[in-house]
Amino acid sequence: YLMRPGGLGAVLAGAGGAGGRASLAATGATRSLTVLGRGAGRIAAGDLAGVEDLARPERSHVAEVAATAAAVTAMTARLRERLAYIGEFASHVAHEFKTPLATLQGTFELLADDDDMPAAQRRRFLDNGRGEVDRLRRLVDGLLALARADEVVAGAPVPLGEVAREVARRHDVPVTGEAGVVRGDRAELATVLDNLVRNAFEHGGPEVHVAIELFEGTRTVGARVLDDGPGISPANLPRVFERFFTTR
Repeated sequence: YLMRPGGLGAVLAGAGGAGGRASLAATGATRSLTVLGRGAGRIAAGDLAGVEDLARPERSHVAEVAATAAAVTAMTARLRERLAYIGEFASHVAHEFKTPLATLQGTFELLADDDDMPAAQRRRFLDNGRGEVDRLRRLVDGLLALARADEVVAGAPVPLGEVAREVARRHDVPVTGEAGVVRGDRAELATVLDNLVRNAFEHGGPEVHVAIELFEGTRTVGARVLDDGPGISPANLPRVFERFFTTR
């Protein structure tokens, strides 16, 4: 094998340059991984500000390092949202339980302090107390249903029209339209429709019906509960899906 003069030097120089570049890349990747590990460690310890350490690894030229840093950043964002949700949820729960508990406490104190209370008045206080216990039970049932709803990820195929007709039969209201299946929990979907129909009767008006729709070209199905009431005020409309939001 023959080589021109100087050829070996060029080969060695090229190999040396490639090795240097590889060494620099390895050093950069190691530094990025070190920063990524430090940030992830802070997050694991409960210091969510550790996500700030991930800015440089996300710009890493090593694709795997950048992807891992981006995934940890996204995970931290979801964790922040979840913690904020839990804090808000706990505040709402405490507020909702405060009134019935205070009423029950006052009722028990009145009953205990007044041995000569007339029977009719005593029955009235006891009825009020039972009403507050029922209210607490409904709150607990609602919280459990809400927890189960948050756990539902996909669920099994459920024929939406069939569920809507079952709910409509219970309330003796008409159903129009037809649609395919959705993925979810059948009992929870029935509860949603049942609540909407009950609310329509209570706050809307006597003419209530359920409409099932298939939105062409979108692979989306939906159910609407319609009534002849005044509707939700424009001020309250954006808030109707806020947990525990109520109005007169």
